[in-house]
Amino acid sequence: INAEYGGEVVDVSDAVNPPPDNATGFVVSVLQGRDLVAKDSNGLSDPFVRIEYGKDQKAKTQVIDMTLNPTWNERFTLAKPERGFGGEVLLFSVYDKDKMGEDFMGQLEIKPSHIPKEGAWFKLTPKSEKKDSDITGEIFLSLEFLDTPVEKSAKKKKGEVIETVDEAIVNPAPEKATGFVLLVSQGRDLVSKDSNGLSDPFVRIE
Repeated sequence: INAEYGGEVVDVSDAVNPPPDNATGFVVSVLQGRDLVAKDSNGLSDPFVRIEYGKDQKAKTQVIDMTLNPTWNERFTLAKPERGFGGEVLLFSVYDKDKMGEDFMGQLEIKPSHIPKEGAWFKLTPKSEKKDSDITGEIFLSLEFLDTPVEKSAKKKKGEVIETVDEAIVNPAPEKATGFVLLVSQGRDLVSKDSNGLSDPFVRIE
């Protein structure tokens, strides 16, 4: 994924990505933020995004420390709700992570069909006109609808570890598939193997 994204902020009233009739869910990518509000005394923030869709689908990105222009590059799979895609909105809420809690940094309410597949910048807004008047900045999102079954376990929160191979079968291959792209994104809490208390890790795929 390209590290920089240009273009104008999109009007959320435009439906630019209608779901196909056989859509079972979608993958939404939370890629970047820019010009976010500073919430810490150092003039920066530690932003993350909380995502809510329908009654029970929730997820959140990792926290990016000390920046107003974070790069998350994270993807979340969400299932079609009972009321259909037109009956629910996606809520993206940006927060600053502190030792004692969280500070609100802005939000976006939008229908999935209003997020283009190729991605766009969306302006953050306060919870109400009378509050959070210091809200600034935008987040870059993209969304692609799915036509394959979306299992319950596909709605895990970001950061939860998949314990078994069976649990990880959440993305069955379509009959016409000729291959796939596998993204090895991050590791965490790996074992130390060097005398300096660290390691120089790499991944071999077979």
